[in-house]
Amino acid sequence: MRGRKITLNAVAGLSLHLVMIIYNFIFPRLVMQIYGSSVNGLLQSITQFLSYIALLDAGVSAVIRVKLYKPLADGDLKMIQRIVNSAKDFYKKISYSFVAYTAVIAIILPFTYKAHFDFGYVLVLILIIAISTFAEYFFGISYTVLLEADQCKYISYLIQIISVIFNIIAVVILIKFRLSIHLVKLATAFIFAMRPIVLALYCRRRYRFTPNNKALEPIQNKWVGFGHHIAYFLHTHTDIVILTFVKGPLVVSVYSVYSMIINALQTLLGYISGGIEAAFGNMIAKREKENLAKGLKVYEMAIFSLTTTFFSTAAVTIFGFVKVYTAGVKDVDYIIPNAAIILIFAEVVHCLRKPYEAVVMAAGLLKETMKGAFIETGLNLGISIILVWRYGIVGVAVGTLVAMLFRTIQYTVFVSENVVIRPLAEVLTKMMLFVALFFTLYLIGNKVSFVCNSYLAWFGWAVCVFMISGICVLILDYIVFRNELKYFISYGKNLLKSRR
Repeated sequence: MRGRKITLNAVAGLSLHLVMIIYNFIFPRLVMQIYGSSVNGLLQSITQFLSYIALLDAGVSAVIRVKLYKPLADGDLKMIQRIVNSAKDFYKKISYSFVAYTAVIAIILPFTYKAHFDFGYVLVLILIIAISTFAEYFFGISYTVLLEADQCKYISYLIQIISVIFNIIAVVILIKFRLSIHLVKLATAFIFAMRPIVLALYCRRRYRFTPNNKALEPIQNKWVGFGHHIAYFLHTHTDIVILTFVKGPLVVSVYSVYSMIINALQTLLGYISGGIEAAFGNMIAKREKENLAKGLKVYEMAIFSLTTTFFSTAAVTIFGFVKVYTAGVKDVDYIIPNAAIILIFAEVVHCLRKPYEAVVMAAGLLKETMKGAFIETGLNLGISIILVWRYGIVGVAVGTLVAMLFRTIQYTVFVSENVVIRPLAEVLTKMMLFVALFFTLYLIGNKVSFVCNSYLAWFGWAVCVFMISGICVLILDYIVFRNELKYFISYGKNLLKSRR
């Protein structure tokens, strides 16, 4: 059952990722063409500033998931309802705080862009973009956490796929008719706001919720996930905020193009491995230590392999894509080689820690690893702020990389010494072999000159690089993860047989 749910989550996640790639590809490109890079940078900045309300979540979602693993494994519906109802009360308080936070941002942020846009222009955009975030916290996020803990996140993915498809249609039509960016964002905000409402209706029916089933407070230590949440949040949001204040909307627009590509790959890995943390949580709740150890090794193989393949391909082909994607956009130079490779490698390091992060979250060992999260946050902020003034995007990229290196090593050491006991040197050696392969593929690929004048030419080049990278990774897998590779292939064969 666990394997089937992991597969369903992965398939649904990949499908969502595909439509998200289409949306994230179409929307910024149309905005840059029709409204200019400054408007694109403005939208990116507003989105990032509004998303800072997620700091009030403070990692509670991770704590809630951990609390749900045991009652879900035991089929204790009353306790499940108590936990989710408690979570709903917490998230509603965040949504009310978000209203106040939005009002503050709507007053302050327009002054930052006063040299580029009118006060009212920015203020109205902020209020419009805030709609979907408010709906997410008020209606749907507690149910999203429940489905994830129950290894049924594919249901949430399917609802999101439908909303994204409707958004793509709306964006293309409205921008092609050259309506104002405010009307475009208003349409997308309302469509995205419907997703959490539909999700809430579905879950309330599936789990037969009773509103008053919360006599006892089932979620103790809500704030124990604070450090982890802050670290993750800053990893994904710090760079754009710092660049907004120091360098302005044009540089933010440049950064957002590279961020779009890198985040798409990172998200793809997340969707492929959807449900792994919940599966680990189920194993821990049932005290299946051997299955946990085997599952971690297989997950390591998958993440190390996919990370190396995806990001080595990106490192070699990213500039060809950026040149085609920004063709005709002349208001700023989008080619920044040094920053691109540093940003890509920082994400490689971040993705390599996913197996250990999943085990820590599944085991609820958040307090034990919180110190490392705060150190990571300090490194990221401190280095980025110091270097951004002189080096711009390269400076914030270096800050992110150093922080990621520290945190990945910390996670690896902790899990190897406290959860799945094994020699640390063995784990780090495997990790370094894949890092070495990543740089080898990047350096060799960079020696090959290939001119991309169209998306079709770039796609053909990317497929060739991807296949070569994949073959090299499989060879390394056979050497380093031979037993895990055999198990993975066997699992795939059994899955196909069962479907037939």
